[in-house]
Amino acid sequence: MRYDIVVLGSGPAGLSAAVAARGRNKSVLVVGNRWQDSPLARAECVDNYLGLPSMTGAELMDRFTRHAEESGASLVTGKVISLMAWEGFHLTVGNELYEGSSLILAPGVVRQAKYPGEMEYLGRGVSYCATCDGMFYRGKQVVVAGDAPDLAEETEYLRSIGCEVTSVRLPGLHILGEDQVTGVCTAKGEEIPCQGVFLLRASI
Repeated sequence: MRYDIVVLGSGPAGLSAAVAARGRNKSVLVVGNRWQDSPLARAECVDNYLGLPSMTGAELMDRFTRHAEESGASLVTGKVISLMAWEGFHLTVGNELYEGSSLILAPGVVRQAKYPGEMEYLGRGVSYCATCDGMFYRGKQVVVAGDAPDLAEETEYLRSIGCEVTSVRLPGLHILGEDQVTGVCTAKGEEIPCQGVFLLRASI
């Protein structure tokens, strides 16, 4: 089947694009991972999305996905193996071939190799965005770790909203915790107690 629009990426941006296209009566195919595999789905509380306060990331992703499906968008779970631009776009997902007149790229962020403990505590003390999650850590100890150019700026932002911040610019890091983050261990073996870790690394 040929679609008016093919969206690569099933996160919030891709699903929003699909809903907007359906509102213009375009046929839409969304190709991406299961929403349960999204980093957003691991967030215990998202409190800065207008009109939907204090929801878990899983609740948000479930709503976003159902909204896209109910609008009439077709969703396919899988990885694009090949993509060719010729009289529109032709893409292979597994053994299936799909066609679209237009293509929207919404693949999200590809990050470097994970730190030990990063995935275990994502949404339970590990965050990638100070402006998104900083308010949860007012008056608490946090570590900002990484080598991103905006490390100093993000560190200062967290301090400005009342967090007690330690900045770490080392490549090695081990995140410690039980049910929640309790600290980090640096490459030099130094343990720093904290309730939150903001990882700011180069990404694509």
